[in-house]
Amino acid sequence: MKGDELKQEDGWQVWSRFVLNELERLNANFADLDGKTDVLSITLVKEIGKLREEIVREMGKVREYGARETGKVREEITALKVKASIWGGLGGLVPVAIALSVWAISHLLGGPPTPVGTP
Repeated sequence: MKGDELKQEDGWQVWSRFVLNELERLNANFADLDGKTDVLSITLVKEIGKLREEIVREMGKVREYGARETGKVREEITALKVKASIWGGLGGLVPVAIALSVWAISHLLGGPPTPVGTP
């Protein structure tokens, strides 16, 4: 009987050392993974910060471009308004010039025209 108990104790001692070694190995792996996740986390935060700065910089460029182009469009609209006013004025002067020409010619040629059929 004592021999069987001794074998069981020896078996348990071997098994307990194996379990302890395995737990220590797993703990070391866990600590290693935990350290790696910390490093990855820090790296990700830095990269996200860089991307954010780049996005802000690009948004500033877009705003500047938009403001510049808006200014150009406003200038073009102002120029078109001036041109439209000039052409509108010229278009209004054409009928007046024709009417004045007819009046001047009729007065230079002898007065107002007489209606047809009157003595």
